[in-house]
Amino acid sequence: MENYNKIKNKVIQNNPARLILFMYIIVIAIGTLLLLLPISSNSGQWTSLLDSSFTVVSATCVTGLVTVVTAAHWSLFGKIVILILIQLGGLGVMTAASIVSLLFNKKMSIKDRIYLSEEKGMFTIAGIIKLVKFILITTFAIEFIGAVFLMFTFIPQFGFFKGFWYSIFHAISAFCNAGFDVLGDSSLMPYALNVNISLVISLLIIIGGIGHKVIAEFLEKKFKFKEYSLHSKLVLMMTTALLVLPAIFFIIVEWNNPETLGQYGFFEKILTGFFQSTTLRTAGFASTNQAAYTTSSILLMLVLMFIGGSPAGTAGGFKTTSFLSLFLVTKANIKQEKEISLMKRSISSDLVGKIISLFTVSLAWIFTAVLLITLSDKSLKLIDILFEVFSAYGTVGLTRGITPFMSNFAKIVIMATMLFGKVGPLSLFIAFTNKANPKTYKLREEEILIG
Repeated sequence: MENYNKIKNKVIQNNPARLILFMYIIVIAIGTLLLLLPISSNSGQWTSLLDSSFTVVSATCVTGLVTVVTAAHWSLFGKIVILILIQLGGLGVMTAASIVSLLFNKKMSIKDRIYLSEEKGMFTIAGIIKLVKFILITTFAIEFIGAVFLMFTFIPQFGFFKGFWYSIFHAISAFCNAGFDVLGDSSLMPYALNVNISLVISLLIIIGGIGHKVIAEFLEKKFKFKEYSLHSKLVLMMTTALLVLPAIFFIIVEWNNPETLGQYGFFEKILTGFFQSTTLRTAGFASTNQAAYTTSSILLMLVLMFIGGSPAGTAGGFKTTSFLSLFLVTKANIKQEKEISLMKRSISSDLVGKIISLFTVSLAWIFTAVLLITLSDKSLKLIDILFEVFSAYGTVGLTRGITPFMSNFAKIVIMATMLFGKVGPLSLFIAFTNKANPKTYKLREEEILIG
């Protein structure tokens, strides 16, 4: 145990967050080079550096924002590259590298396991190899099952080979919460009322977003909710609440809006309202026109995109457990309670500090990104810019149609925001922090007035 702690401390000093960021940058660089090639485009011509890199960042960060129409611009080779990047991003680059090592029977060192636990947000390396194997098996199994169900719609419509390809692509994109599609420039709008497509895509999004730890507990304990860990209980509770309540809100608010849900019947409104609530959980598929929603709905959509999915899953955002913990911290402070608790469990003070830091850093980044884009693209509406930035931060991928028309500088800001949301706000800042000379003394405390 003593030797392990020494190794762990040394690895932490080497900054694992920096390695994870470096790995993402390497993947993005290789992907960009591949998409630049004439073989990657339908026209057989070179694609611009900015469009290529934007697409690669969006795919690797499983976001879905694009500057060119995926179906029209990229060739089959280009689409396969995008799909591989989506899968890498969904698994996590460190996890993907670990899977390759395991496939070649290469043993993972303690250092490698610590890096992997850092990417997955785990507190220990115990069982990390078992987790990697479980992630590999469940990811491909769930994606395959999802693809099979999608084939019932796509194969009759497009034929066997094209329908098979479409099913595989959209199953992986949905489970990884990427939001990329190869159907055209209207995402899943032609399938808004298709029960099979809407429900299968929704379920893949939800399962991918709750995280492998929760999936593992469900498979082991089935519906014995009381035996679940606190983490899994909170994830399932928050996921259910953030799916059902917003869906009800959208159905009520958009009931008479002819450009969104108003054109549909009662059950069709429920289907599209639920899909809208689901896709905002960092998925990015659109079954309705996002630019046509009312201001009230847009404000709720910003909140949902900010919260995102759950830890250790394929989704991005602030995370469901972080949002609930922030609420509990606020509640405890208002009631002047010294202990922050939920379900007869207390939350450590160290975790509280991280949550507050994560929230502060996230809002600071979002504000800065919005400010920079308003300065560079003065013709764009503030609500559209806010929507784009929140979508990029939460790695959602929904847009109000401005992505291709933004300036080059604004696109770079969005790219940075997607990477920021994928790697993690605190991890990104830690990656650039020098811990070589930690403070070995404590400063004198003094009270300040707040509120």
